[in-house]
Amino acid sequence: WNNVQVAPVTAVVTILAIVLSTVLFKGILGRLSILLGVFVLGLGLRVRDGRLPARIRPGSSIPELARASESEKESQLSRVRAYRDGHRVEAEEALARLKEAAVNGDNVFAVLMDAARVCSLQQVTDAFFEVGGQYRRNV
Repeated sequence: WNNVQVAPVTAVVTILAIVLSTVLFKGILGRLSILLGVFVLGLGLRVRDGRLPARIRPGSSIPELARASESEKESQLSRVRAYRDGHRVEAEEALARLKEAAVNGDNVFAVLMDAARVCSLQQVTDAFFEVGGQYRRNV
């Protein structure tokens, strides 16, 4: 009862959602009316507290994306190159094991985890593309 006194509007909306879903919906939705009420409660609390994503919250603007500067991009690329150069031999072995597992239809998860320790994401992606081809959605 204390929660109803603290937030009467939220309580009334939740109870109304439960009653309406019980009366209006038949079958499984009518039986899950309390669950629907809890969902409405959660949504109402997020609206009240302003915790909805910007695209849902009325009157809000979408925040700007942070872009990396050219020096940050070059720094990251040089770190990736240095990492690849430092693990060249281990990466070649790991990628060969990964390709072999993919071609043989084996479970690639363990081999992939080993490869991730010494390969960049691009190297792993290229290895999968070499043996399996690139996925293209049928439109």
